[in-house]
Amino acid sequence: FKNTFGHNPNVELLISVEDHFNADGLGSTENRLKKYDLISKNIKILNFPSQKEYVNILKSGHVFLSCSRSEGWNLPLIEAMACGTPSIYSDCSGQLEFAAGKGVPVKIIGEIETKHFYAPGAVCQGNWYEPDFKDLESKMVEVYNNYEFYKKKAVEESKDIIEKFSWDNAAKIASGLMKNLLKYEDTEE
Repeated sequence: FKNTFGHNPNVELLISVEDHFNADGLGSTENRLKKYDLISKNIKILNFPSQKEYVNILKSGHVFLSCSRSEGWNLPLIEAMACGTPSIYSDCSGQLEFAAGKGVPVKIIGEIETKHFYAPGAVCQGNWYEPDFKDLESKMVEVYNNYEFYKKKAVEESKDIIEKFSWDNAAKIASGLMKNLLKYEDTEE
């Protein structure tokens, strides 16, 4: 973001990425941004906004940006997409269950070992995906320059997200799976 929009007063990034369980010893997002020279006047840190503030940000923000190396489900991404907010995300992990074919995916260029990102003694094994950060920069510029198109697209895509991934629909699917499991257990006895 800093490389792409620098100190552009017309663009602001609100970040809510605080992590009480960080293993890098830096203690806060602000310290992390300082260490990696990512401080900018148009980057504002939100430390655990209330639920009401969070929902308002998702609804009123122009773009949701989530370009992580690893995600389980990525609840904030699906919430932003359900709000009809144009969403940029890394094209990997569990979030593809709902995001594939929607939003603005960022290419993945490979995998990297997790040991490069954890402090000694931290427990984490395996690989993470490595986003193409040049592609991320171009996607941010693309959405910025063609916002009306991406907003209209996001509103249309939100209808599918809301229909398929509502809590009611999830409960129906879970209930069906449990009923099938119980039937299977009954046939084994």
